[in-house]
Amino acid sequence: LKNVNLEQEKLLLPKAEYILIDFWFSRCKPCLEQVPELINIYESYKNKGFNIIAISVDRSENIELWNKRIIEKEIPWKNYLDENGVISLSEKIISYPTNYLLDKNGIIIQRNIELKDLKKLLSEKLK
Repeated sequence: LKNVNLEQEKLLLPKAEYILIDFWFSRCKPCLEQVPELINIYESYKNKGFNIIAISVDRSENIELWNKRIIEKEIPWKNYLDENGVISLSEKIISYPTNYLLDKNGIIIQRNIELKDLKKLLSEKLK
């Protein structure tokens, strides 16, 4: 994948009890609408063992907009670009936003968790 500087970078999972991998793109209204709540959750639990990785599937012509959205929304977590969604499509990710909640071993424990359920789980597990 590419990082925000458009350099190839291997995706490495951060050390955390729970990691949310969020697939989105810069023109996805539901994706953008959930960002403020995701930021709130992230800020509440980042020091307790929670992290987020965002993977954008933006098309080549929208890369500038992707970077702009990260800045204007003040997205604080690691962002990657799967340019034109090539890898995501090969993994059959075709609707957005799509997310995967992983445990500390990188095992998927839930797909497309709603933010209210994520918040509830984190509040119970990360004290």
